[in-house]
Amino acid sequence: MPIVTSIYAPTSYNTDDHIIPGETPDVVFTATDTPLEHTLEKSAKPSSYNGFKPKWMLNDAPHRFYQRVAKFFVVLPEQSRIAIWDSSVSTGEVNCVLVETNSKEHIANIICRLIIIYCKYQDRKKPKLSIKAVKPYTDEIATYIYDKHNPLEKEKFVHQSDDVINRKENDYFYRILIGFANYSKAKQRSNRST
Repeated sequence: MPIVTSIYAPTSYNTDDHIIPGETPDVVFTATDTPLEHTLEKSAKPSSYNGFKPKWMLNDAPHRFYQRVAKFFVVLPEQSRIAIWDSSVSTGEVNCVLVETNSKEHIANIICRLIIIYCKYQDRKKPKLSIKAVKPYTDEIATYIYDKHNPLEKEKFVHQSDDVINRKENDYFYRILIGFANYSKAKQRSNRST
């Protein structure tokens, strides 16, 4: 039986970073461990961005995609962050959610669920992505976060700053995602120069 988690998405988000503070979410997504399959491009190869990207990444370079995901994460309410964490970081036992990550798998699960919610929010008419379709593309970011920031702590992940003006700078996971986006951009530039 799939684990169902309700995810509340902000109605005031758009990719141009025009966020209207104080609006309450009125859209609810349900993330499950067995959603509809989402098709990938035939040429897509897991764990490789060298010319092959999954359809859900659209036309963005990986660093731009993760910058947009980071901006989206900033406006996610605490309820959604808790739901992402609770469905991603557990021991597998019933009602046993960990307070910090202890493996790269936990981090990959968090990233997968965040990407699924972001993509569904971008186009609600498309079928929901599955973890199976997203996970092969999260190895690089999961490794980066695991090496530089492990363990992630639930309290810091879930906490949303009350300071609306400086919310991005104060958001723990936003800074981690932007750090990966910058790392990915630098890596892409160095690959082009060689």
